Amino acid sequence: MQFAQTIFLWALAGLSVPIAIHLLSKKEGKVIRLGSLRHVRETSTQQFKSIRLNEWLLLALRCLILVLWVLLLSGLQFDQTKHQQWLVVDQSVKNHPMAKKWMDSLQVQGFELHWLADGFPKEEPSVTSKNYWESIASLRQRELQRVIVLSSSGVEQFVGMRESLPASIQWITLPAIEQRFVAEALQKSNNDYLIRLGTSSSDATEFETIRTSSKIDSVETKSMLQQKVLIVADEAFEKDARMLKASLQAIQEKLAIQLRIQQLNSGNHKSTSSDWLFWLSNKKVPSSDSVSVVFYNPESGSAILKSVGLKQWTMTKRLSISIMEETNFTLQLASILIPEKEKWKNIRHYDRRALPDSFLHSTTSSGVVSDAFIENHFNYYLFVLLLLVFMIERWVAYRKNQ
Repeated sequence: MQFAQTIFLWALAGLSVPIAIHLLSKKEGKVIRLGSLRHVRETSTQQFKSIRLNEWLLLALRCLILVLWVLLLSGLQFDQTKHQQWLVVDQSVKNHPMAKKWMDSLQVQGFELHWLADGFPKEEPSVTSKNYWESIASLRQRELQRVIVLSSSGVEQFVGMRESLPASIQWITLPAIEQRFVAEALQKSNNDYLIRLGTSSSDATEFETIRTSSKIDSVETKSMLQQKVLIVADEAFEKDARMLKASLQAIQEKLAIQLRIQQLNSGNHKSTSSDWLFWLSNKKVPSSDSVSVVFYNPESGSAILKSVGLKQWTMTKRLSISIMEETNFTLQLASILIPEKEKWKNIRHYDRRALPDSFLHSTTSSGVVSDAFIENHFNYYLFVLLLLVFMIERWVAYRKNQ
């Protein structure tokens, strides 16, 4: 229980007023008819000796009215939190040296050990939490006194709507140990291999590609992605075609892809088979469901490559050195040529990037109550009770003529 304005509690001293009034009031005497006064003996009884508590029900009602009024003014609030302290541990950090120290220390202090998974079990689960935002919302609903969460705060686990972190929940991110791994191994030719190495830490995940003449036995070697590219360009788009071909060659040298590039004029184009068709012409684009098509269609905006449908993109600007630098054309082109999203799914479990604690603690929501005190409309019910007691007191006073 807590009071928002404790100074109003001094008004409880006013209880002495109705008590004093009732104590000082005398009971109404009974009228006894006597034939003569000679048998009445004069006494020296003190004036207040026979005073007795009169109308105790009215006294109780009036004192209760005053108490309820003071509680309303003082802002009575109840502590509705459960007096429990939890230590919630993510399985990804259970072997971390710092996590073991925290677990030993906090359990001695009375914290219950739970795991960061659905339902927050006490026994280590087989499946961990896949969404930290949902875990934060679930912990807030439990209204625990204090919660300490030990987690790696992996970026991939923060999915969906962002949740504000209540003051009762302390989220501690344990820094991940830097890890090096082989993302993929690709074979370009008989004795030519590309090994893509990754390095992941709490701050970033980076990749580098090295060239070697021997493969790594412990890693599955895959064939290089091969794509047929057909550039169809009219005479007015010759410069654009040269710029496009230069970007494609740069992608082929730096990334794990082999491109077989062919260039034709729109007049010579028939139904040449290819994986990609770059249509640099004002003529109508040929329709094909099996070929990925990039065609020129001038539009305003910052994106130079814009998806307009399944396997269809538009090039919104003519190509020049300045335009390609401003729009990162080669990087955008590489992102649609190489399915990196599918490749990333296979190496996601190596990712050690983490959101900083400052990101979690930086948001406060006006709709979120404090960590300990929740009114839950208690003052509303208190006011209704006050009106009810006042009406009863008036009715009793009317009946007793007080």
